[in-house]
Amino acid sequence: MKNRKKVLCGCVVGWFLVSSFTVSGKDIGQEHVYHEPIDGIRIAWDYSTLQFLAERGGYARMLRLADNSIAAVYEDWALHKEAGAYGNVVLIRSFDEGKTWSDPQVLFPYFYKTNPSNGKTTLVGMYNAEIYQLKNGDLLAGADYRPRTPEVTPFAIAVRKSTDNGKTWGDIKVLYGNEPRFGDGCWEPSFLELPSGEVQVYFANENNFIHSNEQEISVVSSFDGGDTWGKPRRVSFRAGHRDGMPVARVIGDEIVVVIEDNKTGNFRPYTVRTKLTDNWEQPVLADSPWREYCLVDSLDPDVIMGAPYLLKLPSGETLLSYQSTQGGRPSRVDSQIMQVTIGDKSARHFGRTTQPFPLSAGQQSMWNSIALWNAETVAAVGQVRLERVNRPAFILGHILSDIQVKGKKVDSFPIFVGAKTSANLKVGVGNSKSKLYIKCLVSDSVLVKAPSGTQKGDGVYLSIDNRNASLMQPGESTYKIWCSVTGECMLWKGEQKSWKRISSSGVKVKTNFLKGGYELCVTLSKKKMGINAEDIRLGAGFSNYTSMNDGTTEYMVHGDINASYTWIKVSL
Repeated sequence: MKNRKKVLCGCVVGWFLVSSFTVSGKDIGQEHVYHEPIDGIRIAWDYSTLQFLAERGGYARMLRLADNSIAAVYEDWALHKEAGAYGNVVLIRSFDEGKTWSDPQVLFPYFYKTNPSNGKTTLVGMYNAEIYQLKNGDLLAGADYRPRTPEVTPFAIAVRKSTDNGKTWGDIKVLYGNEPRFGDGCWEPSFLELPSGEVQVYFANENNFIHSNEQEISVVSSFDGGDTWGKPRRVSFRAGHRDGMPVARVIGDEIVVVIEDNKTGNFRPYTVRTKLTDNWEQPVLADSPWREYCLVDSLDPDVIMGAPYLLKLPSGETLLSYQSTQGGRPSRVDSQIMQVTIGDKSARHFGRTTQPFPLSAGQQSMWNSIALWNAETVAAVGQVRLERVNRPAFILGHILSDIQVKGKKVDSFPIFVGAKTSANLKVGVGNSKSKLYIKCLVSDSVLVKAPSGTQKGDGVYLSIDNRNASLMQPGESTYKIWCSVTGECMLWKGEQKSWKRISSSGVKVKTNFLKGGYELCVTLSKKKMGINAEDIRLGAGFSNYTSMNDGTTEYMVHGDINASYTWIKVSL
């Protein structure tokens, strides 16, 4: 996309009512404010995993390969350090879960080209890195040829193939080229293999609009694993506007392509889609029912949201990322940060927004992507700008979901909190007939003990809704627990939309100090805590102090310690 403008998100908003009502057959017997619960998956970003892949560069993409190694491609900006940078597209590999990375391997080197008809010479830089693995194990890499001087050589989409898991690569093939000037280029290749074996490359294309500022999404196909390629077909077009930056996925019986669409001026993420059996027989135009706005909320028209990326999770849910000026940032391209939202299994209704990279005002993350790290973890990959330097970086996010407790023993930790600092909390749950067992593992290099009766120190907050009542304020089904690093416990019960301190006799806490942190083993009496329902809700957070007067408290993603509808559903 030539004008790299962009746009942002929304989150799931439930409905509420005020009443005396029944939950799981139990009459709560008190006026409450109910809210539609936050059930399903959440993404909890892990600050401690933030890692830079190179000293400079951008537009990074990441992929877990069939041999379980991790591949990352990015623009290395070998000729210029920052704005206007030109250089190569390179590949790096990790064989130890991202702890170390190989030296960069140049996949698409920059070069110089002379036009014999006019004698002009230009540098051709490599941009828009992409990598994809076919079902047979072959790797495809893509890049965008971008000449620096106009009227010398065409902008183009190029691909390269490896049949030995990336050890060696075949010749570079230009599958599409258009005009020799920036205003009429082609951009941002993205791969997709269909169940039939057809391999497709989607890209933004200005070639049909050399007398306007319009842009379409085009696709070219290969039926021999990427050895030869056909002619481009139109996927989508909005007259007078610029469909851009496509990323395609197979979702059910459909091909779904997320794009940026500037229908309203600034870019917004949309999807265009077709049945697999139709395979773009007809392009998706402006008013087609096959073109849909992605997010559950509309936003201020000044907000920019573009450069979308789509990922399908093993569970079937979908993730959508984009760069945005939401949150009061200036409405400028260079002020955007990465956002990630969660969609359903049809790649619709995206909400529950999070910001993967912990960036402040003046910092940015652009041209981002998301990748599956493993079945429980995703990676946000971005061009992160800190202190005037752009660098390819990634950060991991844990996939949280509703919890099914299988027994008394706590051997997994499905709740994670730790997006703000390198300290973090992991929580696991066990269950017996009379007791609930909650184990908390805290990673914290500096432990500060809170004075007795206070919460001014390191410790863990737990919150329980013993009937899965899903309330907006504390109610008589809800409890709040504070466990200090030394094992001191305080307990509050919800009463008339506030917290009332009560005896903690129903809670027992054992502390174990570990290298680099501590463990809290919390045992709850189900009788004293009123836990007799099959489903409850559980919230968690922790405080991280560096001194008695300097600390932060972080609660779980999308969670509010006072609102049980935001806590995670736990089935006992």
